[in-house]
Amino acid sequence: MSHLSRTHQKKPSRARKGGAAAPPKASTAVVSLAVFVAAVIFTFGAIGFAGRNMSTVAASGGGTPVSSPGHPFDPANAQHTCGFPGLPACPANDIQWIPLKSSSAGDIIAAAKQSDLFTINASGQGDTMSLAKLGNPELVLSVRSPSIANPVDYYLIPVLDSANETAGVAMLALNPAHTAIHVADIVQYSTPRPAGTISLVGKQSALNAVSTQRHIALRANTSPYLIYFPANWAAEETGKVIWVAGGAMPYDPLWCIPGANGQDYVVGTDHAVYTISQLPVASNA
Repeated sequence: MSHLSRTHQKKPSRARKGGAAAPPKASTAVVSLAVFVAAVIFTFGAIGFAGRNMSTVAASGGGTPVSSPGHPFDPANAQHTCGFPGLPACPANDIQWIPLKSSSAGDIIAAAKQSDLFTINASGQGDTMSLAKLGNPELVLSVRSPSIANPVDYYLIPVLDSANETAGVAMLALNPAHTAIHVADIVQYSTPRPAGTISLVGKQSALNAVSTQRHIALRANTSPYLIYFPANWAAEETGKVIWVAGGAMPYDPLWCIPGANGQDYVVGTDHAVYTISQLPVASNA
């Protein structure tokens, strides 16, 4: 999964000064071999652990996404698309707030195109996907919880490929009043999603899951909405929480269904139905 982000770049490893290293002496060969074997064992163990979940971008307290390759919620090593040799330069590391004229699809996309990120290799040359075809923006709300001090909502703009499938999304963080956006990240999915969609489980499938599993109808005068939640990474890393149902980052949202009984239900990527309280939300997020 690729990220084109203004907020975080991973520094490339530096080459050893003075050219290639000399061959190891005989006295160190056994130690070197042992270290190599240990590294291989650790690497495969890490891959198995990380493989439980798909890639994520987690929101910080200020709402600025930070890619975290290798994390249980983000096991894939994200490929950066700016700032390294052979890639275009990244924009300055600042937040570029752009006012929204309205919440219409056209005005949201027009605001996003004013961002510096939309000027970086936007034609799709190299590893960067083309931004020429965009779908309709979708609002993704942060879960509201006493443990989330600064919830940040997003508009996601689907980036469409030549087959009109969703190759990735532009992530537009919203200010609290929803009157301005900044393009926080442009993320390419490892596998395209059906035309214009950004959730792995469709809206109708989510409604059917709540009806079938909980025997609850949609609350009157409401509609399903997309959510994400800041995940409890510490609990996941220590094994206290095992979560494989998505929603732990804005660009992998889940459908939330307001139930006729007054309870809201979230349908995971595993098609199971959860209450908000069952989500592994980070404390003091």
